[in-house]
Amino acid sequence: MRPILLVLLVSYHAFAPYVGTWSMPEGIHEVEVYRWLGFLSKAFRLEGFVFISGYIFTFQVLERRKFESFSSLLTSKIQRLLIPSFIFSIAYLLCFGKYTGAANAVMKILGGVAHLWYLPCLFYCFLIQYLLLTNKVRRSSCIALLAVMMLVSIVHLPLNLHMPLYYMTFFYGGGLFWQYSEKLKSKATQKNIVLSWLIFIVLFVVLNIAMMNMTELKASVTSKLLRAGIYEFNTISKALLGWSGIMALYLSAAKYCSGHAIGSFILKVGVCGYGVYVFHQFILVYLYRYTELPTIVGTYLLPWVGIVITTVVAVSLTLVVRSTKVGRKYL
Repeated sequence: MRPILLVLLVSYHAFAPYVGTWSMPEGIHEVEVYRWLGFLSKAFRLEGFVFISGYIFTFQVLERRKFESFSSLLTSKIQRLLIPSFIFSIAYLLCFGKYTGAANAVMKILGGVAHLWYLPCLFYCFLIQYLLLTNKVRRSSCIALLAVMMLVSIVHLPLNLHMPLYYMTFFYGGGLFWQYSEKLKSKATQKNIVLSWLIFIVLFVVLNIAMMNMTELKASVTSKLLRAGIYEFNTISKALLGWSGIMALYLSAAKYCSGHAIGSFILKVGVCGYGVYVFHQFILVYLYRYTELPTIVGTYLLPWVGIVITTVVAVSLTLVVRSTKVGRKYL
């Protein structure tokens, strides 16, 4: 699943200007097909990454008995997630940020600058999942708690703390998928896989159109209650779309793995995922904003050239960094 999600990750930011998430490079114009390719790239990519983290972590805690204490987990994840987040957030601010005061810079760094918010978000997900697992909280109580957390996530909190409130559902869900993995593998039939992808496609079209309409409506709404309802609708729609994509991809991966050995190349690409996540936006922002690439390749080639260059450079940088002892420790 990871290599597929990595492609979606890089491609989403390559199409980000066409989606409206990033400003359009000078001389580049909108392309409706590219906007929908951007929507497709973001449909379940981060939800999928969080899901995989929850899947593996639950296996480590319940099966391998890893992290015997909360303090050992805390130390490990500070080293693995928070320290890289702080280092690369500082680097991102130095490369692309605007200085608006020391206090503001510190708050940004602590919460993760730009795409790096994901690392502190994961950090909190690991801690919450550990507490739920080790304290043996009833599954029904966990699901109820996570549902409330997702609804509350529409409120923007300092240090991006609203992000784990949304993504924790996928982290915990990944753990459930591991616990029921044998049953789920038995459901990975060709019929179910086709059906799951058809459901995803229908939801992808219907929910994206609905969310776009809701976003347009929000601009003309003055009632705070109605605006909150629109935010909740978009959040729930995003979660439904995320789960439908994860289910389809998981069943497809389970079917593939039941008849194929996973090659060393795929495993190495999977290991590079963390580094590619960290590096890819640095590369794309530089290419789009500070080089002549948009002018040279034009509107229609820009995202494809961006994907190729970014993937090659990000993977290469990750392999170089991970070839050192310190690099393997942090990436």
